[in-house]
Amino acid sequence: MMVKGKSEMGQGGSMANPGKNSTAACLWLLMLTLDADGKRKDVEFSEIQNCLNDLSPTLSDDPGRQPEALMAALNRYYEELERTGPDEVLKTVLHQIDDGELRQQVFVMLMRVAISDRQLHKQENSLLRQIGSAWGLRFET
Repeated sequence: MMVKGKSEMGQGGSMANPGKNSTAACLWLLMLTLDADGKRKDVEFSEIQNCLNDLSPTLSDDPGRQPEALMAALNRYYEELERTGPDEVLKTVLHQIDDGELRQQVFVMLMRVAISDRQLHKQENSLLRQIGSAWGLRFET
Protein backbone atom coordinates (compact mmCIF):
# COMPACT_ATOMS: atom_id res chain seq x y z
CA MET A 1 0.00 0.00 0.00
CA MET A 2 1.24 3.47 -0.85
CA VAL A 3 2.07 6.06 1.75
CA LYS A 4 -0.50 8.83 1.63
CA GLY A 5 0.31 12.48 2.07
CA LYS A 6 3.30 12.93 -0.23
CA SER A 7 3.39 15.98 -2.45
CA GLU A 8 1.60 15.59 -5.76
CA MET A 9 4.39 17.30 -7.63
CA GLY A 10 7.98 16.12 -7.80
CA GLN A 11 10.74 16.02 -5.22
CA GLY A 12 11.09 19.16 -3.15
CA GLY A 13 7.87 20.63 -4.52
CA SER A 14 9.28 20.88 -8.04
CA MET A 15 6.68 21.60 -10.66
CA ALA A 16 8.70 19.85 -13.40
CA ASN A 17 7.52 16.29 -12.90
CA PRO A 18 4.54 14.64 -11.26
CA GLY A 19 5.43 12.80 -8.06
CA LYS A 20 6.05 9.06 -7.93
CA ASN A 21 2.83 7.01 -7.98
CA SER A 22 0.82 10.21 -7.69
CA THR A 23 -2.53 11.40 -8.93
CA ALA A 24 -0.71 13.81 -11.28
CA ALA A 25 1.34 10.99 -12.85
CA CYS A 26 -1.80 8.94 -13.46
CA LEU A 27 -3.69 11.97 -14.73
CA TRP A 28 -0.96 12.79 -17.24
CA LEU A 29 -0.98 9.22 -18.61
CA LEU A 30 -4.77 9.21 -18.78
CA MET A 31 -4.73 12.55 -20.60
CA LEU A 32 -2.11 11.31 -23.07
CA THR A 33 -4.46 8.42 -23.85
CA LEU A 34 -7.40 10.79 -24.23
CA ASP A 35 -5.36 13.04 -26.54
CA ALA A 36 -3.82 10.20 -28.61
CA ASP A 37 -6.48 10.27 -31.32
CA GLY A 38 -6.52 14.07 -31.54
CA LYS A 39 -10.07 14.35 -30.18
CA ARG A 40 -11.30 15.22 -26.71
CA LYS A 41 -14.72 13.79 -25.98
CA ASP A 42 -16.87 14.35 -22.91
CA VAL A 43 -17.23 10.61 -22.36
CA GLU A 44 -13.44 10.31 -22.15
CA PHE A 45 -13.19 13.10 -19.57
CA SER A 46 -15.92 11.41 -17.53
CA GLU A 47 -14.04 8.12 -17.71
CA ILE A 48 -10.85 9.81 -16.49
CA GLN A 49 -12.74 11.13 -13.47
CA ASN A 50 -14.11 7.64 -12.79
CA CYS A 51 -10.65 6.13 -13.16
CA LEU A 52 -9.07 8.59 -10.72
CA ASN A 53 -11.82 7.82 -8.21
CA ASP A 54 -11.19 4.09 -8.64
CA LEU A 55 -7.41 4.54 -8.31
CA SER A 56 -7.64 6.87 -5.31
CA PRO A 57 -7.03 4.25 -2.59
CA THR A 58 -3.73 3.13 -4.17
CA LEU A 59 -2.25 6.51 -5.08
CA SER A 60 0.39 8.30 -3.00
CA ASP A 61 -2.04 11.19 -2.60
CA ASP A 62 -5.83 11.51 -2.57
CA PRO A 63 -7.37 13.31 -5.57
CA GLY A 64 -10.76 13.59 -3.89
CA ARG A 65 -9.40 15.79 -1.13
CA GLN A 66 -7.28 18.03 -3.35
CA PRO A 67 -9.35 19.48 -6.20
CA GLU A 68 -7.00 22.46 -6.50
CA ALA A 69 -3.98 20.16 -6.83
CA LEU A 70 -5.81 18.13 -9.45
CA MET A 71 -6.56 21.26 -11.49
CA ALA A 72 -2.94 22.41 -11.09
CA ALA A 73 -1.73 19.02 -12.35
CA LEU A 74 -4.07 19.25 -15.34
CA ASN A 75 -2.89 22.78 -16.13
CA ARG A 76 0.74 21.66 -15.82
CA TYR A 77 0.01 18.78 -18.22
CA TYR A 78 -1.36 21.22 -20.81
CA GLU A 79 1.68 23.50 -20.36
CA GLU A 80 4.13 20.62 -20.79
CA LEU A 81 2.19 19.22 -23.76
CA GLU A 82 2.34 22.59 -25.52
CA ARG A 83 5.97 23.19 -24.57
CA THR A 84 7.48 19.76 -25.33
CA GLY A 85 4.87 17.63 -27.15
CA PRO A 86 3.32 14.28 -26.30
CA ASP A 87 6.46 12.14 -26.73
CA GLU A 88 8.42 14.19 -24.19
CA VAL A 89 5.48 14.27 -21.78
CA LEU A 90 5.32 10.47 -22.00
CA LYS A 91 9.07 10.19 -21.34
CA THR A 92 8.68 12.51 -18.35
CA VAL A 93 5.81 10.65 -16.73
CA LEU A 94 6.18 7.02 -17.81
CA HIS A 95 8.49 5.93 -15.02
CA GLN A 96 6.80 8.02 -12.35
CA ILE A 97 4.54 5.01 -11.86
CA ASP A 98 7.02 2.51 -10.45
CA ASP A 99 4.81 0.34 -8.25
CA GLY A 100 4.06 -2.91 -10.14
CA GLU A 101 0.54 -3.33 -8.80
CA LEU A 102 -0.33 0.30 -9.51
CA ARG A 103 1.08 -0.05 -13.04
CA GLN A 104 -1.35 -2.89 -13.72
CA GLN A 105 -4.27 -0.89 -12.35
CA VAL A 106 -3.28 2.22 -14.31
CA PHE A 107 -2.90 0.22 -17.52
CA VAL A 108 -6.45 -1.07 -17.15
CA MET A 109 -7.61 2.53 -16.60
CA LEU A 110 -5.76 3.65 -19.72
CA MET A 111 -7.61 0.96 -21.66
CA ARG A 112 -10.91 2.14 -20.18
CA VAL A 113 -10.27 5.69 -21.39
CA ALA A 114 -9.13 4.48 -24.81
CA ILE A 115 -12.34 2.55 -25.44
CA SER A 116 -14.76 4.85 -23.60
CA ASP A 117 -15.91 6.23 -26.97
CA ARG A 118 -16.50 2.65 -28.17
CA GLN A 119 -13.50 2.79 -30.51
CA LEU A 120 -9.86 1.85 -30.08
CA HIS A 121 -8.07 4.19 -32.44
CA LYS A 122 -4.76 3.24 -34.02
CA GLN A 123 -2.92 5.97 -32.08
CA GLU A 124 -4.46 4.85 -28.77
CA ASN A 125 -3.48 1.24 -29.47
CA SER A 126 0.06 2.33 -30.30
CA LEU A 127 0.34 4.40 -27.11
CA LEU A 128 -1.02 1.55 -24.96
CA ARG A 129 1.50 -0.86 -26.48
CA GLN A 130 4.33 1.62 -25.92
CA ILE A 131 3.40 2.08 -22.26
CA GLY A 132 2.80 -1.62 -21.73
CA SER A 133 6.13 -2.52 -23.30
CA ALA A 134 7.98 0.03 -21.13
CA TRP A 135 6.28 -1.46 -18.08
CA GLY A 136 7.22 -5.03 -19.02
CA LEU A 137 3.83 -6.19 -20.32
CA ARG A 138 3.93 -8.61 -23.22
CA PHE A 139 1.45 -8.50 -26.09
CA GLU A 140 0.55 -11.42 -28.33
CA THR A 141 0.48 -10.59 -32.04
